[in-house]
Order: sequence, then structure tokens, then C-alpha cells
Amino acid sequence: MQTVFRQLWPLLSRIFTEYEDSINVIEELGKVCKHAMRKLEGDFEEFLGQLIDIISSSFTRYQHSIYMYLAEIVIWTFAQTVPNTNNWMENLLWQMLSVALPLLPDITAFSDKCDIADDLFGMLIRYLLYYRQAVFSETVFETIVRTAVAGVGVNNYETGKTLYTFL
Repeated sequence: MQTVFRQLWPLLSRIFTEYEDSINVIEELGKVCKHAMRKLEGDFEEFLGQLIDIISSSFTRYQHSIYMYLAEIVIWTFAQTVPNTNNWMENLLWQMLSVALPLLPDITAFSDKCDIADDLFGMLIRYLLYYRQAVFSETVFETIVRTAVAGVGVNNYETGKTLYTFL
């Protein structure tokens, strides 16, 4: 499977770049990458750095929640199987938080952007499991908690469930 994915990766990464603003295309491509990450596991490492770059740069430009979800899958899949990923994972966290946290200043934003909120706190739960030192950093933890508290009472079941699990 790695050989097949190695041949497909240039096309997939080009599609990620060319269609990064199309939520439908990116969601389908995200499913392909999620499947490949889970099937290839450690063999996906050769594509991991490029995927992390795509996720963080595309999320900066287009705040599609699928990018946050892919970040969560990356963390969940590779935190314990691929050595020496701390720098990649911490940089991914800072990049995603720098974009996502300002999008959620109050309860209205949580309701309007429930997919972002759900995937943000899902991602943070994974970070707490595998890279808690990055989340508990003095520079970001207070902002994360303040943002989470702003979402208390959100009127979306999935978002509320993820948020309260995080808290």
C-alpha cells in the first residue's frame, strides 16, 4: 500500500493545494488521507511533514474544520508510533491555535462555528493525551481555558460534548 500511496501523494498534495478553498473536495481528500494514515501507520512518516505543512498553511487561509480534524487524526495516529515528532506537533498546535482561538470569542461564535469549536477541542483532547506539555505552556493555556469557558452553554450537542470533555 505504501508504494501505491507514494505514487498518489504528489497528486493528492497538489489537489490539497489547488482546491484548499473547496470544503467538499478537501473533506473527501481528508477521508483518503485519514484512511492512508491509519493503514500505513509508521510508513506514512515520509509524507507526514508535508501533510502537516498543508494542514497548517491551508487552515490559516481557509478555516475549514476538516483541517483541524486532520490535525487530530495526525496526533492520534502518530504520537506514539513515529519518534521525534514533538517539534512538528508543537508547531502544528501553535499554528492551529493562532487561527482558531480568535474565531471563538463568545457563545455566539461557538454556535456559528460549531464545527471549528468541536474539532478544536477534539484536537486539544488528543494533545492533552500525547503532548500535554505543549497545551500547558504558559503562553497559551490561559487563552485556551478562557475560550473554552466562553463556549459553556453552546447549543450544539456534539460541540458541547467535546467542549465539556476537554474541560
